[in-house]
Amino acid sequence: MSWYQGHAGEQRPGASNPNLFARPENAVTLSSDGVLDLGLDNQPTAPCRGWTRSHNNPVRTVGVLRCRPHNNRQRLTETQRNMDLGQKYRWTRREVLASTAGAAAALSLSPHRACAATTGAMRTERAARVLTALDDERRQAASFPFESSTRQRWNFMGPWAKPGIPLEKLTSGQKLAVLDLLSVALSPDGMRKAENIMVLQDVLRDLGDGPRDRNRDRFSIAFFGTPGAGRLWGWRFEGHHLSLSFTLLGDRVVSVTPSCFSSNPNVVESGRHRGLVTLDGEVTLARSLYADLGAKTRTRALISERAFGNILSTAGREARIETRQGVPLSELSQSQRDLFMRLVETYAVDHLAMDLAAIQRERIRNGDLMAAHFAWAGSDRAGEMMYYRLHGETFLIEFASLPNQPLHLHTVRHDLEWNLGAHVAA
Repeated sequence: MSWYQGHAGEQRPGASNPNLFARPENAVTLSSDGVLDLGLDNQPTAPCRGWTRSHNNPVRTVGVLRCRPHNNRQRLTETQRNMDLGQKYRWTRREVLASTAGAAAALSLSPHRACAATTGAMRTERAARVLTALDDERRQAASFPFESSTRQRWNFMGPWAKPGIPLEKLTSGQKLAVLDLLSVALSPDGMRKAENIMVLQDVLRDLGDGPRDRNRDRFSIAFFGTPGAGRLWGWRFEGHHLSLSFTLLGDRVVSVTPSCFSSNPNVVESGRHRGLVTLDGEVTLARSLYADLGAKTRTRALISERAFGNILSTAGREARIETRQGVPLSELSQSQRDLFMRLVETYAVDHLAMDLAAIQRERIRNGDLMAAHFAWAGSDRAGEMMYYRLHGETFLIEFASLPNQPLHLHTVRHDLEWNLGAHVAA
C-alpha cells in the first residue's frame, strides 16, 4: 500500500530505492482516469528543490521533478504497480512548466527556505480543498470552532471512529483530497508509518482482535476554525494508534504536536502483510542507547524495575510528568549523545515535511540539551515489557509496550510550550 509513491520522496546515499520523486510540495495531482502521462516525452529531468550537506550525510538529494524520458517508462510502471489504490498520477503541463521554471530559483535558496516559500499557502489551499469537496453534512461533521474542547481531546486509543469525518464515510475523491493534505504535512517516512498503522487495522481484524468491522479507513479528519490568512486554525488526522495535530496561523504552521505513532503488532509475523514493521528506530535506537550505558549510568537511567504498561502523558494529562528523571545527557559519552539525538529526531523530525522538520530540529537543538534526560523502566530483553522517556527543555517523548503484549507499542511526542499552538492561542 502506498498513497505517496510517485508523489513524494527523498533519496539518501545507500538507500535501497534508486527512484527519486518530487516532494509533496511539488506533487502531482491524482487523475480520475488513472493515467500517468506527462505529455512531455524526452524532456530533461529538472531539479526542483536543491541540495543539503552535513557531516553525516554529505550529499542528500532533496527532490527531483521528472518529466518522462523514453528510457524511464519501466521505472514509472513499477511505481504504478506499487500503488495500493490503483490510482496513477498526472502532471498537468502547467504544473510541469511552473515547477521547471522555478527550479533555478529554488536552487539559489536553502532547501528549507525554498520549501517554506512554497508549502505554506499550499497547505491552506489543500485544507480548503478538502472542505470544499465535502457536502454540507460531511463538512459539518468535520468542522469545529477553534476554541472547541474537542481540539484538546486528542486520542489515539481504541478502534472506534474519532471526532470529525472518517475516511470510510467519504467518497473516493474526498478521501484522496484528505490524503493529499496529509502528504504535504508528512515526509515519505511519515506517510509510510501512517499508512502502516492504517493497514494494521486490517491485520488486527484478520487476527480476530477487536471489532469485526475494524478497517483501515476508520481514521478521521477534523478541522478547527477556518483555513485562511491571519486566522488561527488547525486540523487533525486521527484513528486507532495514530493522532496527528497541526495548528496554523494563516499559512504558517505553529505547532505539530501532540504527535502519536503507535502500532499493534509492531512486527507482522504472518499473513499477507508478513514482515511489516512500523516502529523500527523507536525500538532499536532506544535499546542500543540503553545497552551502551555503563552499569553505573544504567542504574541512573532506570527509574522503575517494572514498565508502566502505557504512556503517562495522555490528553488532559500532558503536564503529569513535571520532573525530569533518569540520566542527563551531560553524563553520556559523545556517541551516546548522538544516539539520544538520533532517537529524538526519529520522533520529532523524520516524519515531517522538510520545512517543518527543519523548524523542529532547530527548536530542539536550541534548547538546553545537556539538561535533557533519558529514563528507562522495565526490562531490556526483547519480548518483555519496556518503557522509556526522553525529556528535554521543550520536548517530552514517551514509549511504552503494553502488558503481556511486547509488540503492542504506544508512543507520544509533546512540545512542552507549543502543543496545539498554546504559545500563539494564548
